[in-house]
Amino acid sequence: MGSVLKWPIIGWIVVDILLTLVAFVEGVGNVMTPATLAPLALAFGVWVGFKTVENGGAFAGAVVNGAIVGIVCGLLTLLMGAIHGMDVLALAAYFVALNMSGAVVGAGWLLTGGGQGS
Repeated sequence: MGSVLKWPIIGWIVVDILLTLVAFVEGVGNVMTPATLAPLALAFGVWVGFKTVENGGAFAGAVVNGAIVGIVCGLLTLLMGAIHGMDVLALAAYFVALNMSGAVVGAGWLLTGGGQGS
């Protein structure tokens, strides 16, 4: 299951580095809102949930993996908030929930026959 987590976590690190760099550009902070970042968090969750089941994991494992990737995302959000002097605890929790929700969707879709040519 480690390979399932490897690339989404690396992906989140790259995304947060880019967001941190871009946040120093004036006005970009107005665009980076929970609503604009939510689809990204969901997509990472779907990715993890889908790959967990595709690699032989169970639904519960997909949810756990979604939580792990979500926690990484949340911690990176807290770090980014600290760099910019913002209180982002609620936002970090929101991203954890979105990653887990995406994992539920990705795993559920594959378990119900999605992606199998049916």
